[in-house]
Amino acid sequence: MPRLPPDFAPFAPVASVAAAALAYGVAASVDGSGFLSVYIVALWLGNTPMSLRRTIVAFHEGLAFLAQVVLFIVLGLLVFPSRLGPVAWSALALTAVLIFVARPLGVVASVAPFRYGLREQLFLSWAGLRGAVPIVLATFALSAKIEGSDTVFNAVFFVVLVSTLAQGVTLEPFARRLGLTTEARPFYSPPVEIGAIRALGGDIVEHEVGPEDALVGTFVRNLHLPRQAIVMLIVRDENGIPPRGSTQIVAGDRLYVLVRGEALGGVEQAMRQWV
Repeated sequence: MPRLPPDFAPFAPVASVAAAALAYGVAASVDGSGFLSVYIVALWLGNTPMSLRRTIVAFHEGLAFLAQVVLFIVLGLLVFPSRLGPVAWSALALTAVLIFVARPLGVVASVAPFRYGLREQLFLSWAGLRGAVPIVLATFALSAKIEGSDTVFNAVFFVVLVSTLAQGVTLEPFARRLGLTTEARPFYSPPVEIGAIRALGGDIVEHEVGPEDALVGTFVRNLHLPRQAIVMLIVRDENGIPPRGSTQIVAGDRLYVLVRGEALGGVEQAMRQWV
């Protein structure tokens, strides 16, 4: 992918939104799925090496958070608690079927080609129907003014509410009981100013070394990075280590690689061999 000029950085988020709007518009104009088109374009962009990835990701994370706030406010205006009572018993029966029958069967069928053990399948089965997406889908029936759409919407809202309270609250203890939890990793902020590096025509790629990575025990001189890339810093136990060729990588290290734009694809290819 060609290197984008540093002056383009403020416009990168706008360009990504424009790409999403264009993908939706083109698909909708031919009676296709705009949402699916945007999803495919996002998959393509997410797997394309680019120098402004951090800027774009940070922008869309903020945009997604704002969209969630607006979405829940709008959904809250559509719900009347007094209308949930008549659908309570039928919604509880539907919730039980979804939790104990439909979801487990769906998980078993979905993960059959993969090597998931019984504990993983149990955990996936318990991570049930929660969030705003089912409620949003139920609003489609409301907007189309289908007969009984009010009952459908209220029932779906009640199912999501019960699932959130029952499964959401117990999900972490259930995962701990199954032995699938790990210690939370501390949050790290970049130790260098990314914008200043980009202004000089470079970029910084961050990689955290996992305990099972093939990189563990490797010396810095054997990382097989392109000539236009160099490990500029290693963070170990919250301490910065100036890397040398003889520095050995250990699990938990965070590597910060300085790379020129034209070699970014080579760096990401090398990183795929580290894990």
